[in-house]
Amino acid sequence: MARRPSTDHFIKKKVEVEDADKSATFGGAPKRRGAPFDPNTENLFLLGLAGSGRQALGQALAGKFGMQYLDLRGLDSNVDQKDVENVLQSTGWVVALGRPVLADPAVAEVVPESRAYYLIADVPLLLERTGGGNPERESLAAELNELEPLAMSLARHTLRAEKPVQELLEDMEMSLSLPLGI
Repeated sequence: MARRPSTDHFIKKKVEVEDADKSATFGGAPKRRGAPFDPNTENLFLLGLAGSGRQALGQALAGKFGMQYLDLRGLDSNVDQKDVENVLQSTGWVVALGRPVLADPAVAEVVPESRAYYLIADVPLLLERTGGGNPERESLAAELNELEPLAMSLARHTLRAEKPVQELLEDMEMSLSLPLGI
């Protein structure tokens, strides 16, 4: 019987990095290659529940890149459906999307082809940030269970919502400097 070659020599190369404590998460399989992010020709989408930090991050991103900011919490809000469609067809926007909007087929068609980030947060963090208490815990957990699979299927990237806005900006800057699909 032939002896199998040893595999204990694989992956032994050590690589020095600038900051060993930094981490970044980039999700989704590559769909296409392109140029690094251009705020004049693209939109940024932030997905998450209330309390995930999408509003603070969205406003910071809009200011940093000279883009317009729009928070679409739900189609029943003050935003007209035509306005949503206009934003989806234009560029230069940072758009924060809530669960009701993510179920819209027009949104579900555009977001996966864009720079979309899901701010992952757990129920205790969301309750802390929104001032909710134990009575809201179950309904928030149900909402999170409904949103998470949808958001994970639409977003190319994930961000940890417990991080400060400045750290999230740095993480996004790093991923935005890469070509789309990396």
